[in-house]
Amino acid sequence: MTSILLKSPTLNAPTVRQLSNGLTIVAEQMPVEAVNLNLWLNVGSAIESDEINGMAHFLEHMVFKGTPRLANGEFERLIEERGAVTNAATSQEYTHYYITTAPKDFAELAPLQLDVVLNPTIADDAFERERLVILEEIRRSEDNPRRRTFYRAMETCFESLPYRRPVLGPTSVVESLTSQQMRDFHSYWYRPQAMSAVVVGNLPVEELIDIVEEGFSQSTSFNTQLRVQNSQFFIPEAPLQTLFAENMSMKAYNKRDW
Repeated sequence: MTSILLKSPTLNAPTVRQLSNGLTIVAEQMPVEAVNLNLWLNVGSAIESDEINGMAHFLEHMVFKGTPRLANGEFERLIEERGAVTNAATSQEYTHYYITTAPKDFAELAPLQLDVVLNPTIADDAFERERLVILEEIRRSEDNPRRRTFYRAMETCFESLPYRRPVLGPTSVVESLTSQQMRDFHSYWYRPQAMSAVVVGNLPVEELIDIVEEGFSQSTSFNTQLRVQNSQFFIPEAPLQTLFAENMSMKAYNKRDW
């Protein structure tokens, strides 16, 4: 039995490619009639300060409110008319965005996904409308006994760590956030060095990688400069600063030529 297991082919054999701009692409061809592109960012409530708690989740909503290329609602229309799906989520340590399409549509729809993530307009009027949606989401979560119990448990267990903060943020903070703060937050954190693009489906691996790389190049042409007016709220507090420093040191160590 052991010999049979050892001779069995590997079920998953992804190709990992890191681009010169720091973006990591993980790709694998799979025998399913679909392609999924999932963009993972090292951005969540754990990197927020108390003054902007809830910003990462709020930004996840605003990403879908238009870009210089796509009007508000156009991205969803183009996705849905091809029978594709899209969604997103925010947690303590990550934000991710995904689309699932037919293989024949992937080359056309993947650049749209990259565009909305990298180039959100974050218009003032759309920001104010979406703030009301976020506040209602907070109210509904506080009305849910299971969620409320979870929040209190996190506050108690992680009293000295950033995990004590709710992903949605408190009402008082969300009410005080500004659209300029969000534009700064996006410019500071939504960079290729903090992103991984995972793409799997029934297309050749090199084709999957080429589509993502080309789409990323097109999208970043709109966002080539870091435009941050005030980054003081974007610096992780001490415990995570230590973890980030150790993580970067390990990455530098692994890149050495031996």
